Amino acid sequence: SRLNRCIKGCFPETIPALKPLTVIVEKPHPYWMAGFASGDGCFAITENKSSSKIIVRLVFSLSQHSRDESLVRSFVAFLVVVHIVHLL
Repeated sequence: SRLNRCIKGCFPETIPALKPLTVIVEKPHPYWMAGFASGDGCFAITENKSSSKIIVRLVFSLSQHSRDESLVRSFVAFLVVVHIVHLL
């Protein structure tokens, strides 16, 4: 993009850092997860009404880079999530 070219032109000696994949071996501590979610997550309650019933859903949203998939999956395991949405 144009911004990237401009930044590269302004800082020609800069070498990009390689970022390692995040690997989670076991479930993180619940307090750590609470702190992480308070910064990068969101809980919401949605209500859908139809003529015959009301559907209430509890939604937890967490957006991370694709390289942090194991981190997101640790939340899935902790919260016993049944549905993951991948957005591009």
